Amino acid sequence: MFGGFPQGAPGNDAFTKVLLHFDGANGGNVYTDSNAGGSAHTWSNVSGTVTNTSSTSVKFGPTALQIPFTVGASTIGTPAHADFNVGSGAFTVDFWFNPFNSGASYSTSGLCGQGVETSFAALAWLIYRNSGGTITFYVSNGTSGNGPTSTTVFNTNAWFHIAAVKTSAGVLKLFINGVQEGGDVAWNFAVPSLSTDLRVGQAGTSTAHTITFATFDEFRFSVGIDRWTTNFTPPTSAYT
Repeated sequence: MFGGFPQGAPGNDAFTKVLLHFDGANGGNVYTDSNAGGSAHTWSNVSGTVTNTSSTSVKFGPTALQIPFTVGASTIGTPAHADFNVGSGAFTVDFWFNPFNSGASYSTSGLCGQGVETSFAALAWLIYRNSGGTITFYVSNGTSGNGPTSTTVFNTNAWFHIAAVKTSAGVLKLFINGVQEGGDVAWNFAVPSLSTDLRVGQAGTSTAHTITFATFDEFRFSVGIDRWTTNFTPPTSAYT
């Protein structure tokens, strides 16, 4: 282990294009991108979201990103950038997620991504929760899309580590709390480079499917690396 994260998956390094600790003021809306491997990216409210200090709403640090119980009310975004163009190479998206609401009924809701879910040509990748409460990692090649779906149903007020990986060998993998779910999905294609925002709190710019009543912490987007290809121990501290 190095500084609380698994060996082989260092924290803030040359591959890190986005790193959001969500450490700010209680009720604040400043989202500092601390990435060490990309350009400076300005994140701002598309609507409603804030950082919160509640002990049940924080995984690491003083605050986390809290999304209230209002449909379509909250998401943050940053403009498209060359840093986010993954091409045909490896990339990894990982973060901590607390769905808060319990129960067996959900509407489809986006967690993060870049693009428009209704158009393969205008879609790069998405992570979203399905109506049954499972989570899907979905990637486009411009004309079609595919990706693994978790077996875990996110209906518990608890923190989950989510890691979505496109490997250098052309395989899509999804890990929940360090355990792969949904199997390997072969996907050896280039991902479209887009001019739309990268967002957290909804499936790209598709406003019909925003997550509600949830919290995010320690969001990282890494380009050019498949940080995990087998089961692992989730990080035990914020990335440094």
